[in-house]
Amino acid sequence: MEINVDNLMAAVNSKYKWSLQLKDNQRIVILQVLQKQHVLVVLPTGYGKSLCYTLPALLLDEVSGIKICRLGVISIFTML
Repeated sequence: MEINVDNLMAAVNSKYKWSLQLKDNQRIVILQVLQKQHVLVVLPTGYGKSLCYTLPALLLDEVSGIKICRLGVISIFTML
């Protein structure tokens, strides 16, 4: 099954009246999470790392109708 992140984002933006636009690296990470690949993300502060993991859950539940509760997502936040 081929996943088109842009189409999913358009649906989310429409449903929630958002105008959210993804950065290229976010798009890549979200696609990999949706494809259930192992992903480690190291990006600068303020880049939107949290969105990379929370948005796929929203996309799966709200847009595609696929009920996948176990994405195996772990977020670690640390102050260095």
